[in-house]
Amino acid sequence: MMGQYLPGLLLSHYFWPHHYNQLQFFRKNYLSKLIESNIPSFMEIGIGTGIYSRATLDLIHNITGIGIDISESSRRFTDYHISKYNHSSRYSTRITDIFDSGHNLNTDALICIEVLEH
Repeated sequence: MMGQYLPGLLLSHYFWPHHYNQLQFFRKNYLSKLIESNIPSFMEIGIGTGIYSRATLDLIHNITGIGIDISESSRRFTDYHISKYNHSSRYSTRITDIFDSGHNLNTDALICIEVLEH
């Protein structure tokens, strides 16, 4: 996962038209609404490579976030990815199955992209 799949998935957002267009749509439509709303925090469920969390942190400098996944590989990859953009102080990850009861998953905004097919 860490050596080929996740790096390849990250690169696909720049080289595969579908993922590229999806990321651009996210930036243009979703992030512009978050900027207008001036919300303090977000949560991404199913972080994968962390690219959508990173895009959020890149564009909204006063926001904090948390990433949730059931994959330890995705959590580690995202932590590394986020750290390379110096966003670690505003973002954390955790391993959580959102379908388990007892989790406090309150947030101001939710990001959940390409989770259903998995």
